[in-house]
Amino acid sequence: MQVMKKLILILIGVLAVIGAFIYKAVNKGPVNISSADAVEVPATQLYNEYLSDPAHAAGKYTTKILLVSGVAGEVIPPSGTRQGLIKIKTDRSGAYINCSIESGTAVADTGQIIRVKGICSGLGEGDADLGILGDVYLTRCMVAD
Repeated sequence: MQVMKKLILILIGVLAVIGAFIYKAVNKGPVNISSADAVEVPATQLYNEYLSDPAHAAGKYTTKILLVSGVAGEVIPPSGTRQGLIKIKTDRSGAYINCSIESGTAVADTGQIIRVKGICSGLGEGDADLGILGDVYLTRCMVAD
């Protein structure tokens, strides 16, 4: 009888610890991009890795926080509740690292060398029949110092 009580208490303790970990994981909230560690990668390297081996690049970069460097090709600043956009040039014509910028975040000027930090969503689909290359997408981005 004494052994059974100990087993029940141990089981309750283990279940409480597991429950606490699950509660913490579910309620941890979004990642703070500005203070999170990031994988640094030049825009051309990131794009070319996705083109040459999409599966390997997806495992290496998708859902990770990246710090991408390159030249701003197009800049649309955020306005009100609308997100902004920075397209970082790659070495392929018409192919960009497409970075959605949160409202209230500073942006850069077109042609400026920049570093953008955000969460990589992967390579979007292009249209081979029309000769349109897909972009690599980053979300929740901010221009890094």
